[in-house]
Amino acid sequence: MQQQSTTVAGIGIDVSGAKLDLSIRLSDSSYLDDSFENNTAGIKSLISALKCQETAKAAPLVIESTGNCHLQSAIMIKQGDYLVKVINPLLTKKFQKSSVRNSKSDKIDARRLADIACLEPNLPDFKADIDNIAIRKLSSYLAHLEKTKQQMGSSLKQLIQSKELLKMDIDLKPVKKAMAKIDEQIEMITIRLIEAMPEKASQLAENTRGLSEKKLAVLMALIGDRIFENRDQLTAFVGLDIAIRQSGAWRGKQKLSKRGNSYARKILYQIAWGLKQHNQLYRDYFDRLRTEGKKHYNTAMVATARKFLRFLGVMVNL
Repeated sequence: MQQQSTTVAGIGIDVSGAKLDLSIRLSDSSYLDDSFENNTAGIKSLISALKCQETAKAAPLVIESTGNCHLQSAIMIKQGDYLVKVINPLLTKKFQKSSVRNSKSDKIDARRLADIACLEPNLPDFKADIDNIAIRKLSSYLAHLEKTKQQMGSSLKQLIQSKELLKMDIDLKPVKKAMAKIDEQIEMITIRLIEAMPEKASQLAENTRGLSEKKLAVLMALIGDRIFENRDQLTAFVGLDIAIRQSGAWRGKQKLSKRGNSYARKILYQIAWGLKQHNQLYRDYFDRLRTEGKKHYNTAMVATARKFLRFLGVMVNL
């Protein structure tokens, strides 16, 4: 890839398990394309290619979030002082659908990401903080463990009923032991998240009646390293904002957007339940919504969760 006299406007990197497709969009709307292996040597070669473009460090560099596949490249490139932006695949899909041909290939996807870098001025910065990334990964793993435990418990209960009814000769002790081991792993991860919780959040959990330290630790792991300009952004990030449905004089029924992390919403709902049960301030708020506002139980619970989340944003500077 040769150095060009034109400046770099935006950079896109399409990530797969095996390779990285790089596209550099220049100020004259032309592209420079290349491909590298998705491993340490390949990422170093990609960074060397970026260094050939003197203005590359001033341009946003967009990578699509793809589980673990994008992490190593995002971290290494960020450590090279590039303006890395990791975006939700939904944004890429929106740009793909809006294009005339709706085409898709690795090269086209990389160019599309370079276009997004140019056209979207407020993309969130990627932070190459390994500790924060590790905590987020643990919280995601915790969500999977809890779901697996719930599914296994439900299946085991049904099987126990069938065993008695059908006189099945089967030993279920191994499954029960496996579930006990899952409980141990859940406890270990939860302790690690509590240890990583910011001091302000720890104090909030200690001083707020009905607020579970464990649940708050998980929530902080999911959102704590993000930067929000205001509380509305925080609310929208976890999908507790209201999606407006209207056209002209027509007004549709308002619903939660449910964008963002569904596990964070689940944890917030559980936090809201604890506060509603044991904290007079939140109990009064919930009861007022139910009686005076005549809100449905779940609607009042979501509003209570939203109220706490906005308060949390102020208290711990989210």
